[in-house]
Amino acid sequence: GAHVAHNCRLADGVVLVNGVMLAGYVEVEEKAFLGGSVVVHQFVRIGKLAMVRGQTRIGMDLPPYCMAVATNAVCGLNLVGIRRSGVGVEGRKALERAYEEFFFGGKNRVQALEAIRSGKDTKEKEVKEFCDFIEKTKRGICHGLRAGDLREEEN
Repeated sequence: GAHVAHNCRLADGVVLVNGVMLAGYVEVEEKAFLGGSVVVHQFVRIGKLAMVRGQTRIGMDLPPYCMAVATNAVCGLNLVGIRRSGVGVEGRKALERAYEEFFFGGKNRVQALEAIRSGKDTKEKEVKEFCDFIEKTKRGICHGLRAGDLREEEN
């Protein structure tokens, strides 16, 4: 089973695998997937179509469409889930650009959001959802992690 503490909100289509533990007031948006033995700190928000690998620890907000590993680390976009949900090629490409700009553009959160919102991708619904979610964080946003950094993060 899974543990869902007091005052949590889970949207439609959320999948919690065995051993997931959600502390109080956690919010999980539509079609997010949390793998086995994931632990989520109180007041954390997990975005739409996010995917959390098993045994991951989340203590900061995880933006929509992102995948998380280890501790508070975002390792990419949930491209399979995005495709399956019907997001078109332009929406996917726009999300990829927004993801790269936010996590690896070398800017702070405010500057990165300004850069994304002033670009050509603002007409894409998914980019707007990504930015709006980040803008509303109270706990901070998980950090970006390149594939080569994963071994160091897990040690």
